[in-house]
Amino acid sequence: MTGASGAAFGASLCNPGGACGVPLNAPTGGEATSDHTEHVDLSWAPVAGATGYVVRRDGDEIARVTSTTYRDAGATASPPPPMPASLVASTSRSDGIQLTWTTPVDPTPGPLHAYSVAMLDGDREGPESEWFTGQRAAHPVIGYSVQVGGAPWLAIGTSNSFLDTSAPLGTIAGATVTATDGTYHAYVRASCSATTSGGPLTEYSVRAYSLAGDGPARTASGRRSVGTLSYTWKRSSSTTDGSYTTVSSSTASSFDDTGAPSSGAPRFYRCAVSSPTAFNSVESAGESGYRASCGDRIRNGDETAIDCGGSCPAC
Repeated sequence: MTGASGAAFGASLCNPGGACGVPLNAPTGGEATSDHTEHVDLSWAPVAGATGYVVRRDGDEIARVTSTTYRDAGATASPPPPMPASLVASTSRSDGIQLTWTTPVDPTPGPLHAYSVAMLDGDREGPESEWFTGQRAAHPVIGYSVQVGGAPWLAIGTSNSFLDTSAPLGTIAGATVTATDGTYHAYVRASCSATTSGGPLTEYSVRAYSLAGDGPARTASGRRSVGTLSYTWKRSSSTTDGSYTTVSSSTASSFDDTGAPSSGAPRFYRCAVSSPTAFNSVESAGESGYRASCGDRIRNGDETAIDCGGSCPAC
């Protein structure tokens, strides 16, 4: 690119005092690159009779050369990359906290410099060329770093996501049991209701980096949830709330106890709730329940009359 021009005509052939030489003309055809990250390459057309050239950047002399090219490694470098355009931290995953982000906007190149060149004939300097501009190209993003809280930064490569499997676990807050009272002849149905709470809120920072350095960070907070619950069912050995034995273990929150006394004698039930993605486990208080009986003098279960019909002898 070119800008305001310097003198474009031959200067005097003689110095004050009588020393004479070739005409001092301004160089032409100046070009400067903008596609190199480490330097700006300059070039211009040769001037007849020149013994060298003075190269200036933004008005300041930076070199004297005898060729018609110059590599300016002192041009201002591009800044570090911008922060990621967005960052989201999950709150519903039980295997960890998932971070996802979008690539930053295009990195910024170095500032535009204005260059000029003047010919030399011995110690005589001619007029400057027209200005021509160039700049160092932006360094591309080569990776990302993640910081958890105030921990050291962790370089994770070029991926736009990160799963923190070491995030704090959630908790099981409590559990309650209900059990049927004479609803079914064949079993007692016990149901367990558990409440959970996600892990503590954790703050994350993500930044891009390039050969120009680390960019600014974007932050977001997330938490880990509790995943699938497991239920261990326990039944009392008598009509009192105590002396429990395990009767079932599964991931189902209800249990049909066909082993309850067919006489309709009550039993107490408890559920122990756990999860590999929970910090703790809990056990409910006991709750009584019993099977319907064909001799309890109550119409219950599927009976069509008191103690007869349905699962009982015909009326």
